[in-house]
Amino acid sequence: MAPAIVEEAEKLWEIWNIRVCILLSFFIQICLTFLAPLRKRHRKMSFPIWILYLLADTVALYTIGSISNSSATSSTDDIFIFWSPFLLVHLGGPDTITALALEDNELWLRHLLQLATQSAGTIYLFYKAFRTNSGDDHLLIAAIIMYVNGCVKYLERTTSLYLASMDTYRESLLGKPDAGPNYAALMEEYASRKAANIPVDIKSNLETVAHISSTNANVVGDCETGSVDHCARTKEMELVQQAHELYLKFRGLIADTMFTFKERIESREFFLGKIKNGNQAFKIIQIELNFLFDVFYTKVNTLQRARGITRVFSSVSVTASCLLFYFMSTHNYRKLDVYITYVLLGGALFMEVIAVIMLSFCDWAVVAAIESAKRWCKAPLSVTLLEFWLRHRPRRWSEEISQYDLLYHCLNDHSTIVNILLLKRVKDVAEDFLYISRINFDNDIGNLLYMELKIKATAAETTEDAKKACEARGDLVFSPDEFADYSNILRPWTLDIDYDESLLIWHIATNLCILNNPRKDDCERKQSELCCKFQKYSRMLGNYMMYLLIMKPSMTSSVAGIAQVRLQDTCEEAKKFIHRKLPQEEIGKWAKVERFFIKCLFWPYGMIKDLMNNCNSCRERTPEAKKKKDSKLVDSRLPQLCRKILDVNTEWKPVEVKGDRSKSVLFDACRLAKELIEIGKKRGEEKQWEVTFKVWVELLCYAASRSKPTAHLAQLREGGEVITLVWLLMAHLGLGEQFRINKGTGWAKLIVRK
Repeated sequence: MAPAIVEEAEKLWEIWNIRVCILLSFFIQICLTFLAPLRKRHRKMSFPIWILYLLADTVALYTIGSISNSSATSSTDDIFIFWSPFLLVHLGGPDTITALALEDNELWLRHLLQLATQSAGTIYLFYKAFRTNSGDDHLLIAAIIMYVNGCVKYLERTTSLYLASMDTYRESLLGKPDAGPNYAALMEEYASRKAANIPVDIKSNLETVAHISSTNANVVGDCETGSVDHCARTKEMELVQQAHELYLKFRGLIADTMFTFKERIESREFFLGKIKNGNQAFKIIQIELNFLFDVFYTKVNTLQRARGITRVFSSVSVTASCLLFYFMSTHNYRKLDVYITYVLLGGALFMEVIAVIMLSFCDWAVVAAIESAKRWCKAPLSVTLLEFWLRHRPRRWSEEISQYDLLYHCLNDHSTIVNILLLKRVKDVAEDFLYISRINFDNDIGNLLYMELKIKATAAETTEDAKKACEARGDLVFSPDEFADYSNILRPWTLDIDYDESLLIWHIATNLCILNNPRKDDCERKQSELCCKFQKYSRMLGNYMMYLLIMKPSMTSSVAGIAQVRLQDTCEEAKKFIHRKLPQEEIGKWAKVERFFIKCLFWPYGMIKDLMNNCNSCRERTPEAKKKKDSKLVDSRLPQLCRKILDVNTEWKPVEVKGDRSKSVLFDACRLAKELIEIGKKRGEEKQWEVTFKVWVELLCYAASRSKPTAHLAQLREGGEVITLVWLLMAHLGLGEQFRINKGTGWAKLIVRK
C-alpha cells in the first residue's frame, strides 16, 4: 500500500513539478518586490524576507534543472523551454532587493559565474528544442527576447553586488592621485642657491584651517540665488537635497576614508547654525542613511548609472514577447500551460511597471527633479508630483527604539526551551519575541539627544577636544561646576571599570531607581515636566544599550569586553535571589513549554497586526499602538523584586565578600542605585535624573563612535538603530577621528634676498 502511494506521488510530482515550481518562483518574486522595502521600516519583516530571499534562487535553479532534465529524458513541450528565460529574470531579482546582508555583496563573482552557466544552459535548451524548426517562429523569437531581458536583469543584479562590494566601493571613492607640488625640484634649486652662497629663502602659502572663513565656506544646503524660488521646492524637498549633498560628501565614512577640516567646518556650520531642532537634524540623517541603504541593498546605484535605459529595454522586451505569444497559434499546447505562460508574461509586465513607479517615486528621483528644475529655471510637473508624494510617503526607518530589561528576563526565563532551537536565526527570533519590547522614538527624545550632542560639539572646536568628547564615558558630565560634586560618588561606576561592566551596572541601577516606586514612572507626583522626561528617557536609553550589548554585539564588539560572562553570572545571581525571595508560581516544566509555544503561535498574528497599525500610509502611530508597545515588558513582580534587592545591606563591597571569581554585578548596581537615590534626596530628583540621563547619552556616544561603520550599515536592513543615527550625526558635528587633513594644497616659491 505504502509503496503504491509513493509511486503515485512520484508520478504526480514528475508531471506537475515544473509547473508548480515556476509559479512558486513567480510568487516569490512578487512577494519580494513588495515586502523587501518594508524591511527598513518594520523589524518583524526581516525573518519572512530572509526565508523568501533564500528560497528565490533555490527554486529558480531547481526549476531550470528540472526543465533541462526533462528535455534530456523526454520530448518536452517547447513551451517549457520558453519558460526558462523567465527563470533568468527571476534570478535577476526585483529592484528592491539585491543583497540580504552586506556579506552577499562580496559574492558578486559567484553570481557572475552563475549568470554565465545558466545563460549558456538556456542557449543549449533553445538549440535542442528549436533545431527541428517545428514552425513556432513566434515562440522562438519571443524566447530569445525574454532570454536577452533575463540576462540584462541578472547582469543588473551582479553589477549592483559588484558596485556595493566594499573593495569596489572604496576604490570608487578614490580621486585622482595627488603628488602635490614638486618638492624635490624646489629643494634641489634651493640647495644649489645655498651652495653658491646666494641668500635664499622659501615662502609658502598653505591652506590651513585658520584660512577657511565661515563666510566663504560652501555650507551644505545653500543654493544659487534664485534657484530655490524658481524650483518652488517644499521643505521636504530641501531636506532631501541637503541630505543628498551630505551623502556625496560623507559617503566615505563607510570605507574609513579621511576628510579635510574644511569639510568638518562646513558640516558643523550647517548642523550647529541652520538646523533648528533635533527632529529636523534626525530627518536629514534618516534620508542620508536611506541613500546608503539603496546603494548597498538595491539596484538603484546601477539603475542611476544606466539612467533608466535598462528599465525601458525590459519593459519593451516583455511587451514584445507578450504580443508575439498572443498572435501565435497555441492549439498544440495544453490550455493550462498557455494560461501559466500568460500569467508569467503578465506578471513580468506588471513587475516592470511597478519597478518604474518605484524608481520614479524615491529620494533619488527627488534629487533628479530638483536638478532638472534648476536647469530649466521652472518647476516641472514631476516636482509637483514628488511634493505630493513626499507629504504622504512612508517613513524611512522603523522609528522604534528596542528595549531589553535584564530583570524582566530573569523573572520570565525561557532559556531552557529556547536552547532547543538549533538554528541561530530562529533562536534570535524567539528571543526577540520573548524578551524585546519596542517603543516609539518620538520628537522629545530626538530633541534631547540633539541638544546634548550640540553641547558636546560646541565645546569640541579642535580635533583634540573632539577626540576627548568621543572617549568620554561620564567624565564630561562631571566637569561643569553644578555636577562636580557627583564626580567622587559616581566615578567608580563609570570611568574606573570596563565599559560593558558600566553598562550592566547603570542599566540595573536605573531600573531599580524607577521600579522601586512605580508611581514615579507615571510622573503624576510633584516632579517637573523636564524631570519626568529625564526619568523616562534614562530608562529608555538604559534598556536600549542593554539590547545592543545582548542582541547586537557587533554594534559594541570593540568595547564589549567580557560582557557575556558578566551577563550570565549576573542573571544567575538574580535568578537565585528571585527563587529565594519571591513566591514561585506552581507551574510544571511541560506547562511552561505549552505556554511558550502558545505565545509563538500568536507571533504571526502580532506581526500582521503591527503592520496594520504601522501601514505605509500612517506616518504617526496611534496612541493605542504606542501603549501596547510600551506595556510588553511589564511584570507585576518587578517592583517587588526591586524593593527586595534594595533592601539588601550593601555596606561591604560584593567583591570583598564573594571574591572575584563570579563576575556578577547585581549588588554593585544596587549600591549605585542607593547612591543615586541619595542624590535625589539631597539635591532633588530632577538633578538625579539629569545626571543619569547625561551619563547614558555619553555611554551611547562612546559606543557609537567606536562601532565599525559596516556594523551601522548592516542594521539598515533590519529597521535601523538609534545608535546609527547618533553615529552619523556625531560625524557631521565633527565628533570623530575622520578629519585628518589639516593643511591643504598651496604654493611655494624661492625668494632671493638682497
